[in-house]
Amino acid sequence: MRRRRLTPFALSGHTNLMDKDRIEDFIMNMRLASFFGASYILSSIGEAHLEDKKEVSDDEVAEQVKALIPYLREYDLILCLENHGKHGTGKQLKEIVEKVGSERVRINYDTANAIFYGNVDLEEDLMSCIDYIGFMHLKDKAGRYNEWNFPALGEGELDLLMVLKRLEEKDNHCPLSIEIEFTEKGPKDLEEVHEAVRTSFDYLTENGFEIL
Repeated sequence: MRRRRLTPFALSGHTNLMDKDRIEDFIMNMRLASFFGASYILSSIGEAHLEDKKEVSDDEVAEQVKALIPYLREYDLILCLENHGKHGTGKQLKEIVEKVGSERVRINYDTANAIFYGNVDLEEDLMSCIDYIGFMHLKDKAGRYNEWNFPALGEGELDLLMVLKRLEEKDNHCPLSIEIEFTEKGPKDLEEVHEAVRTSFDYLTENGFEIL
């Protein structure tokens, strides 16, 4: 990373936070993030089910996340919870983050996941939680709402420029990362990955955004 002049600022530490047997794994992920000098650690909540398949309430989820706050302080990290699965919308995650009540716990808003899992109006969902967003996966979406089709930025159907404009209007300068997941078949080769990254880079720079 030093040779390529790359500075890690976030670590994807995805762990099922509702599985108490995995919490030690997540704490180790926090240590790793701290070791690399990252400021953010990302995770989804998990499927949030008990062993008997009974759903865990948002209150129980919030209490489980609260238990991580001392570690977040120790490693000087901000935990950003990604909208995913049962908690597929920003509106749902906002309610949990409010219950946690800590500046060290924010939302990692994935633009395409809000559609894929929540089938919501993107702008409406974004605005419902924009003050709680601490990190964003900028991801495009094509095809039916529940179709696994996440192309290069600008090649899908999402109004990503609206997303960036709303963040700017709200003075929310959270870090953003580009996420490209292709279709269920995945990319055909490495060159297709490179091309998708180039396309995404061009989409942003041609619309006046600087990539750091």
